[in-house]
Amino acid sequence: MRLLSPHFRPPVAPTSARFGPEDVIGSAWRHIVGAEHEVQLVAGRRRIVPAFAAVLKQEAPASTEVDAKAEILLFLHDPSDGAATRLIDGVQAEALQHAAALKRKHPQLPPDRWAAISEDARGVGLVVRRVLDESRERLDAEQRLWGEARLLRVMAEELRRVRLSPLTVSRSDSTTAKLAGQQQEAVAVRWARDSYPRSEVLQNCLIVGAAPAGLKAELDALVVRPFAPATEPQTTTTLTSRSDARSDEAVQRLAPRWKATRELRGEGEGEGEGEGRRSFGDEDAGGSSSVDADDSGVGLRGTIEVIVEAKAGPSSLMGDLPKLLAARECLQRSAAGVVEMRIGKGGETVRFAIDGASPPRLAYVLGRCTDLDECVCAAVHHSGKGALLDKRMGSASPADEWLHCVGDDASVLVASFCAADVAKFQGHVDAFAETLRGLLESGELECWASD
Repeated sequence: MRLLSPHFRPPVAPTSARFGPEDVIGSAWRHIVGAEHEVQLVAGRRRIVPAFAAVLKQEAPASTEVDAKAEILLFLHDPSDGAATRLIDGVQAEALQHAAALKRKHPQLPPDRWAAISEDARGVGLVVRRVLDESRERLDAEQRLWGEARLLRVMAEELRRVRLSPLTVSRSDSTTAKLAGQQQEAVAVRWARDSYPRSEVLQNCLIVGAAPAGLKAELDALVVRPFAPATEPQTTTTLTSRSDARSDEAVQRLAPRWKATRELRGEGEGEGEGEGRRSFGDEDAGGSSSVDADDSGVGLRGTIEVIVEAKAGPSSLMGDLPKLLAARECLQRSAAGVVEMRIGKGGETVRFAIDGASPPRLAYVLGRCTDLDECVCAAVHHSGKGALLDKRMGSASPADEWLHCVGDDASVLVASFCAADVAKFQGHVDAFAETLRGLLESGELECWASD
């Protein structure tokens, strides 16, 4: 395990990037259909996207919901497309099979009940088509459909080729990613126990109680300093940094960086600044929430000393850091300096102390990382390419001058981003870099690389 040097070059937003068909279809889906229309793609109690994906899996086990979305997008632009019609027929056949299985399982069903189930099953295909037709009309009225669907057709055909290829076993890396994440969490827990031998390290800690929407409520690990026995003299649980204790001046220096981080999260000026909300760096941060010894820690497990986050790779760092800071801020705002956390999946609920005078420090344990400069570069590129593709996709129908295949290979596309979008995203990058640098310089954050 290596402590990474806190120094890194100013990161730069990407001006172009390479994408696969899944990336392009995903971005096109968000732009054309969006979450507000996807929730309406329901036929009875059947959600159309997973229903199409299930039919595709029967003919090609490597199929995913991205394949289903590609076929739906193509059908929305071209109702005569035969692939979607075949999928509708497949959903209809599945509904009839399900009804027949239900009758075999429950032969005592009343005749009128069975008649209703059979009638519903026979009409599923028509309902699916009607829902898709109505969606096309709404999207067309909102001018969300593309005038030219050539790119969608190229992407759909490429996805068909890949999933039907006998060489394609699986295109889903979710299982691999989950395993890598679990392994990295185990590495982070071992590091924490080695680094803080006199403290308790708890894994998978979930913030309990009311929390802002979108809060990062689950933390990979907490380093908790237990209270000293009642017979030992103690005053307060104020923590000192493993380096130098942070001065009031350093706290004030972090305040504008925290504001920049909130802007990076997309919060407007003054948004969420209602009564009771505070950020670290405010003069009233902490107040009198330090836990005094006269309570003897009754009912409390100890004081949260460090919040540890494990990342199998550095690509999500830019998106995760604001969430981690928001979670710490939520803990700092807890009433009377006490927070409740649930330990493990379905585990016990435990109360901890939060020292208002010294917020818990933060530690990232990163895999596949050589140095911090490389990590920051990878994080910015990963966050930027997706955000900028979505911006470009939403500005106008795709055109060859900014999105094109590499030669004749439809599996790789290169997108050139709009200069104005790049400049705007660079502002987010600068805020991220300033926040990260301030946290590292103050000792509030450490980044470790697992070798």
